[in-house]
Amino acid sequence: MLESLVLQGTDSNLHNFHPSSLCKSCFIGSQRDVGMNMKVRVLDAMMGSGKTTRLMEEVGKLPASSPVIYIAPLLSECHRFAGTVVDEEGNLTKGEDFLPVYEDDHPLIHKMFSHPDNRNSQGTKIHSLLRLIQRRENIVSTHSLFRCLTDEVVQAVKDGGYILIIDEVLSVWEKYTLNRRDDYEQDDSSSDEEVLQIIKNGFIEVDVNGLLFWQWDKFDAVNTTYEELARLCDSKQIYLSNGKVVFWEYPIHALQSFKEVWIATYMYSSSFMCEYLKMYDADVQVETFGLAPAAFKPLITVVTDKKLNAVGDGRHALSYNSIVNKGHPNEVLKNNLYNFFRNRTNSKEEERLWTTYKSKKRFISAGRYAKSWLSYSTKATNAYKDTKYLAYFVNPRPSTYLVAMLGSRGVDFDQDQWALSEMVQWVWRSAIRENKEIVLYVPSERMRNLFTNWLEQAD
Repeated sequence: MLESLVLQGTDSNLHNFHPSSLCKSCFIGSQRDVGMNMKVRVLDAMMGSGKTTRLMEEVGKLPASSPVIYIAPLLSECHRFAGTVVDEEGNLTKGEDFLPVYEDDHPLIHKMFSHPDNRNSQGTKIHSLLRLIQRRENIVSTHSLFRCLTDEVVQAVKDGGYILIIDEVLSVWEKYTLNRRDDYEQDDSSSDEEVLQIIKNGFIEVDVNGLLFWQWDKFDAVNTTYEELARLCDSKQIYLSNGKVVFWEYPIHALQSFKEVWIATYMYSSSFMCEYLKMYDADVQVETFGLAPAAFKPLITVVTDKKLNAVGDGRHALSYNSIVNKGHPNEVLKNNLYNFFRNRTNSKEEERLWTTYKSKKRFISAGRYAKSWLSYSTKATNAYKDTKYLAYFVNPRPSTYLVAMLGSRGVDFDQDQWALSEMVQWVWRSAIRENKEIVLYVPSERMRNLFTNWLEQAD
């Protein structure tokens, strides 16, 4: 039986996307139907430049005939935008009428934004989202829910004339993982090898761009482990890169169903979403405003100590492979982190912020600074605005397989600018977003040079 063809593979350092985040009916139209003219407006400005305030002002002026869906990476930002009141645990507060309670002086109180929940007959947030859209309510939600839009939701969005506001760019390409089983590990590559075996068996065909097509006449996947994969193949959302790694692509129809799409971010041109929208010929208008990087240079002290930085010498030092797979710099990083926080800065716990690859944070922190760790991919939160001593122990690069897949589709992706944008987003979680001084320790030679050169930009 096909389900038994599982090949054990080696560990992969690629981020896992697994289909539990997709609902069974999340198979939206054809990715190749690009005739719909999609209007996209991008607000490109430094974090803390007032993008959210500007969005609130403009949304507040929209007529009732233009309902809005606002999505953000974090639920806390949804509450902030909607003005909905939460308790000490972050749960939505509701009144006697079971409707959300809003901040009295919030600029969007008259819009009465709603949050999807799972308290319905289907027990799912996607069903709640559909009902809210059918009633043409204004809605706030997280990015994660937008990975699971059904055909019914997409049609309701189109019928309702909705505007979509995206706080920070969507993750439009993700590592695809078959339905997780108990024997799967975090970075297990056996999912890719299982798909390769299905291809070898002739149940999937691959075109010249790596796009996968399920062969229903050779294997009926209904009610099997592979039904989801088969439907996603039908929707033209699954790609194979370099004959080895499988990727999921965000369904373009989900965005094309909106009257307009607004994106609030920084360094938009360095994002994967920029390249994605180019592929589908979206009509993108970019508005830049706010301060230039050079305005913040007097507030940022970048550590230049040669002894502390020696561990990051070389363009590839402190990469994922170096820290996670080889681990040879980790003892030095542990000592340097202690030295930086205790001896060089004499900082307090609430003033510290640092990052490295998640699987190595416990070793490098040595149990001392676990509470001060923040994922290097974190965006759209103000929760760390009081931190002023920062250590950035990564040298980020996008998946080589993803870059290769895009290359086969004519995209020459700038990995340095992408890495810089990721770092800038992380640094701006700190006190710098409040225009306060920070000290930044970046041992990676590559990332330190990218960042310091960026700080010289005057426009």
